Amino acid sequence: MPIIKLTAEGKVITKSGLPSCTCCEELAITYDWRGTNQYDLDTKTTAFGESVGFSCGDSGAYVLWLPGNAGNKDDTSQNGFERINVRVDKARTDGLWTSSYNIECFSGWYAPSAGLGSATLSVIYKGTTKTMTISPGTQSDCASTAVATITVYSTALGDGSFFEII
Repeated sequence: MPIIKLTAEGKVITKSGLPSCTCCEELAITYDWRGTNQYDLDTKTTAFGESVGFSCGDSGAYVLWLPGNAGNKDDTSQNGFERINVRVDKARTDGLWTSSYNIECFSGWYAPSAGLGSATLSVIYKGTTKTMTISPGTQSDCASTAVATITVYSTALGDGSFFEII
């Protein structure tokens, strides 16, 4: 019978000798318009052949659209946010990337709500948080204004993080 080894914190140690949490980490993206007094920022996030966002697609195997500020995936509230998790580590284990990979981010104010101005994109991965001010477009369908590219790396950058936002 196989023996399951645990860390001092009770996490399963994988075959490679690492704690189990390191093999399934997700990159978390938040499109945030809190404090703007605007309504309904629509988003689209594309990675590994999957797109999620209003009129763009729901969740896939690697890209998960999560409930935002109002408890819905498509947050139409004033001063809200939308959240997406990308399973970059699972995609790497599945052979979809090796040294680096780009995740594309799009956003636009839903035209009937007449939103305008900037918003914030926040990314958390492997304990590092980075933010960027974005300039959304306007649309009534799937967001098409490119606002950022997140590049994920298999090895740490000079600042100790594993990603950059451009």
